[in-house]
Amino acid sequence: MKLEDIPFDVTRPLEPKGPGLGALRGGPAARRRFVAHWIADPLQGGINLVTHHALRLLPSPWCTRFGGAMAGLARTRFAQRPFALRIAANLSALRPDLAADPDAFRDSHARWWANAGRAYAEYSVVGRLWHEGRVEVAGMEHLDAAQKTGRPLVFAGVHLGNWELVFVALQNLPEKPMCGTFQPEPNRFANTVVHNLRKRYGGYVFPPGKRSAMHIVRILKSGAANLVMFVDEVRGFQIHLPLLGRRPPERGNAVNVLKIARVTNAVILPVYMLRLKDSRFRLTILPPFEPEASGDAERDLPRNVTGLNDIFEPVIRANVEQWHMLPELRLPPGA
Repeated sequence: MKLEDIPFDVTRPLEPKGPGLGALRGGPAARRRFVAHWIADPLQGGINLVTHHALRLLPSPWCTRFGGAMAGLARTRFAQRPFALRIAANLSALRPDLAADPDAFRDSHARWWANAGRAYAEYSVVGRLWHEGRVEVAGMEHLDAAQKTGRPLVFAGVHLGNWELVFVALQNLPEKPMCGTFQPEPNRFANTVVHNLRKRYGGYVFPPGKRSAMHIVRILKSGAANLVMFVDEVRGFQIHLPLLGRRPPERGNAVNVLKIARVTNAVILPVYMLRLKDSRFRLTILPPFEPEASGDAERDLPRNVTGLNDIFEPVIRANVEQWHMLPELRLPPGA
């Protein structure tokens, strides 16, 4: 089969059904849902759409700078929101060396916001960032060796630098195109923007679900494409990897990477993208991860999840200012 044999629209997440007018006669929560779905989301979606297409007209470096500038405003505006407070608390927890130096912490905190703002703005030019030669690649020898095996490739990644650029790079760099998975945004209009930009660069990135899993396994077994999965996804209002001293999860993308690789006999290649400066990046391809296969799946699974964690946790800690999932992490008290 070819990847193009699958209709691209199957990568579009299902839109939630909006509440009816009866919600206005309900309680405060029902009225908030009505206003969010029919008024707030379309308004925000319209603003995002206009901004997205306006930024596409800019040179890539200008788009990056715009995002960085807007990040400073967002940092001030949302300073007391719960997610913003988690950013600061988690930065302190993951970088305790900054606690004794308020100036260093403030600079690190500002760099996190700047990277987030730049990455969001760069959705408008993400395809160009690759084709303009703004991404250098380290570890190409690991990709070459993996491709020579003739086995499918599963790239395990984390949300560092510019995460969407990982999809674009791995759509163009290997011998085969890529498919992937993603968690849809709460705003359906934001999902439309992302769906359309992925259609432009040919990125088959599927929403969660059994149908998507069936497509992915079929694609890998046929040799039509490789797979990209981010193992630091949000699930149940929490980030489960890196472990940060916690028990390995029994579900989630880290587990899915291991299971899909086993079913399809795929090579697992850990990858991550870091911003070097402004709109310049480095994609790092690490040596293949070899899961334990003792024949005891119940014993092997937590060990293999821990093995993936041992690859990514040090990278995330060292580059936490570029880790997009910082506001979603909810560490236990005293962690």
